[in-house]
Amino acid sequence: MIAVGGYTRLSGSGLSMVGWRPVTGWLPPLSESHWKQEFQQYQDSPQFKKVNSHFGIEDFKGIFWAEYTHRLFGRVLGLVFFIPWLFFIITRRLKGKAIWLYLAIGSLGGFQGFIGWYMVKSGLVDRPEVSAYRLAIHLGLGGTLLGLCWWRTIRERGQVFSLSWLWTLSSGLLFLQILSGAFVSGTQAGHGWQTLANQPSTIWISEYGWKNPFENIFSILGIHLAGATCITLFLLKQAFNFSRVGDRRKAFLLIHPLLFQLALGLLTLIFYSPIRPVWLCLAHQMGAFLLLMSLIIAAFKPNDKRLS
Repeated sequence: MIAVGGYTRLSGSGLSMVGWRPVTGWLPPLSESHWKQEFQQYQDSPQFKKVNSHFGIEDFKGIFWAEYTHRLFGRVLGLVFFIPWLFFIITRRLKGKAIWLYLAIGSLGGFQGFIGWYMVKSGLVDRPEVSAYRLAIHLGLGGTLLGLCWWRTIRERGQVFSLSWLWTLSSGLLFLQILSGAFVSGTQAGHGWQTLANQPSTIWISEYGWKNPFENIFSILGIHLAGATCITLFLLKQAFNFSRVGDRRKAFLLIHPLLFQLALGLLTLIFYSPIRPVWLCLAHQMGAFLLLMSLIIAAFKPNDKRLS
């Protein structure tokens, strides 16, 4: 779901559907007249007027299907979650606090749909792009949902959560780095890479004030690169600790996604252009979540009593 949303965002398709329709929106246009009506609504949007004014109805269909798939997938996920949830309650396989825990996770998924529309709405007023602040909320909530589902998956398999200060700090930094990446994407801060080294004074612009880390592309990119450095050092330390105590599996699980993500980040910067390398940017985004999943695995240890 995160990958579908990432592609929708990076391909410029996210503003193609200008209405929400949470109940009836699962149906696509079914006739040519419906397509014309949908296209007419899009023609009133800032994206059409300022970016895609050359679009015909066939061009519009190309971006419409990506956003439609994203929204439909969200509805399907809701059914995939809540139908088994009800079944497990009826069959008494889910009891007590677990009922409310999973209900909370499912409700967060429903809230994520609202946040998605709240984000899209910001790009339908004056500017043909969504608010980077709202994009960060949407992406951060998606990462939270993924982390919760992955955490419960491992927990249900009979392992216990084992916190350490290093793990807590590493996971917190990684989550902030993911949010930082949303601002990099939302402001297209990758354009600043070619001039960042030659214009260090632009990292802080007095007119922006406290908004520099969120709206100044040079500051945003600088923070993202600094965050990547800190996370790398912390996770290397984690991997070294695991290797030292003989747990090479966890060391492997941290090192390889980390190196893969670093390589993707460097390639994304090197090949960044006005049209952006969509698939490379998407791979870099997904690499961050794979790293998050690896870090969650590293925080668990077998519960011998339950497994025996």
